[in-house]
Amino acid sequence: MGIYSVLKKIDRELHIDKLRYYAKDKRYSFEQYFAIKKMCNEADFIMINTPNHGNLGDHAIAIAEQRFFYERFPSIRYREITGDYYRKNSSIIKKLMKTNIVLGISGGGYIGDVWMEEEELVRSVVSSFPDNKIIIFPQTVYYRDTEQGKQEWEITKKIFDNHRADVTFFLREKKSYDFIKNNLPTLKNVFLTPDMVLSLEKNYGFKRNGILLCFRDDREKYISIDIVKEIEKCAKEKNIEIKRSSTVLERNVDVSEREQAVEEKLKEFASAKLVVTDRLHGMLFAAITGTPCIAFDNETGKVGGVYEWIKDLNYVFFSDRNYSERMLFDYIQHLICKKNDVYKTDVYEWKKFFETIKNNILSV
Repeated sequence: MGIYSVLKKIDRELHIDKLRYYAKDKRYSFEQYFAIKKMCNEADFIMINTPNHGNLGDHAIAIAEQRFFYERFPSIRYREITGDYYRKNSSIIKKLMKTNIVLGISGGGYIGDVWMEEEELVRSVVSSFPDNKIIIFPQTVYYRDTEQGKQEWEITKKIFDNHRADVTFFLREKKSYDFIKNNLPTLKNVFLTPDMVLSLEKNYGFKRNGILLCFRDDREKYISIDIVKEIEKCAKEKNIEIKRSSTVLERNVDVSEREQAVEEKLKEFASAKLVVTDRLHGMLFAAITGTPCIAFDNETGKVGGVYEWIKDLNYVFFSDRNYSERMLFDYIQHLICKKNDVYKTDVYEWKKFFETIKNNILSV
């Protein structure tokens, strides 16, 4: 037997590879322990479950949340923990978290039985920190009307009912708001509030060109391929260029590149004459950049629900599920000729939101 064969046999028998990986894991845990301890010593508020995946809608929410704190609460020491980081280090975070730190759960559309990995994270945060105040930023809540959906809700409901400190729950559309109000009567602080992205204003003043299509291709997709064909037919008749885009990149987006990635996508939307989308943040990216838009609903109904906040914008049209080819043609013909609009945030709604957040953070 050659020397290399002998060494490989020794390696195998003594499990040296396993020991090496074990040592690496222990070193990682050791480093994270002190990093998390430092964060907990320096934070007044920690936002949990911010993204590092490729969904730019979620990244835009995280930008808006952070900006809200930096501009409105400059004295509050704001920190964030991404969803991936929380999952890897939840045991350390649980051990080191101080009860005087207010915890946030980043906004979005993931509470329910559609995205169970995210649902499990929310359950983990609420159950792991029973004595911390928790603020859930504007969310959509959607449990399917199935036996499984009902069972998942009962699990989540029990966890919220057992939380000892205050939970403040913001919902971004009325259906979700009514669901939580009716099914979690133990929660006193439940509020209807716009999606955080609507607190942003972007005015680029670009020259616009073409129709930008931005459609889902995941489990929340509802509209059929026939819509796309109808739009293509209409654009061809009018000799208008069609471009395709997505608010979800096929790669992870690190926190350090979040601002640039979202800015590039917003500029892409602001360069189109018209956006046609069934993605919630496709509609909102169009809205905050003053871009004409036709929006269709998705499986959970959150597009139509959030549209209620911007229904007075004359450049964004929501099409319910009873659309027709004639309606699409009319919308496209009307919107493709519109001049640039400028979006302004609803000052009243954000003032209410600010007051609620202030009361919950400063009263710790």
